[in-house]
Amino acid sequence: VRAKAQAREDGVARVEARDALATATGWALEEVVADDAVRRAAWRGRVFAATGVEDPYAALADALRAVLYAAARDGGSDESVARAMIAGAALRALGTCEDRPCAGLDRTTTWAAAERLHPGSATEARAWSAWALRAAIDRMESGQDSAAFPRAALDLTDALVGRGMAPRDVAPLTRRRPDLWVWSSWGEGLGAPRAASWEDVRALLVVRLESEVQGLSAAADRPASWTPWLAQLAKPPRREDPAREL
Repeated sequence: VRAKAQAREDGVARVEARDALATATGWALEEVVADDAVRRAAWRGRVFAATGVEDPYAALADALRAVLYAAARDGGSDESVARAMIAGAALRALGTCEDRPCAGLDRTTTWAAAERLHPGSATEARAWSAWALRAAIDRMESGQDSAAFPRAALDLTDALVGRGMAPRDVAPLTRRRPDLWVWSSWGEGLGAPRAASWEDVRALLVVRLESEVQGLSAAADRPASWTPWLAQLAKPPRREDPAREL
């Protein structure tokens, strides 16, 4: 079976999958830190210049699907399978998957599994995991005391489960609004069971994100184009910032 799989390997397609994923990941990192109108316009302009597609989210989804198509042509390569796993989970995290619902508690674990399958894909997998944590922080910052809380809670829990930091219990996923038990449940997963507020949990999350960004910044195979976005990734703005478009 392995010999048949190896016979289907396609080195050109493998490079295409690698390049498409690096590009899509860079766009996603820029998007998640584009926290004001000027930065979002600049992001849209860069994506349009590269693709000619007016909708940057459609262009991002297209780039991720290109990873899937290229990986399919390189059928016997663990490297391409891992990148297809990363791209598939990314499409779900962005809400652009074809087999809805896209949400779940297995997106970040899929990135971790891809890294285990092919350690050479670790930088992309960890970048998407960091992207998910930053996106979850932003969503909770704006949704903690609104009807958006359940979705924010799902995204945050997903981000933590993939890091082996699952909450103490299912409380964060069953409440319509957060309470002390919810914050302490997340806090226990983060090693601080006395967490009693979003401020407490947020501080723990930012420390974790900063550590991950430092690791990504030091990665030898990290594309240089990611540099400016990684520098901003670990600095999620507060909701009271009037420039923030959450």
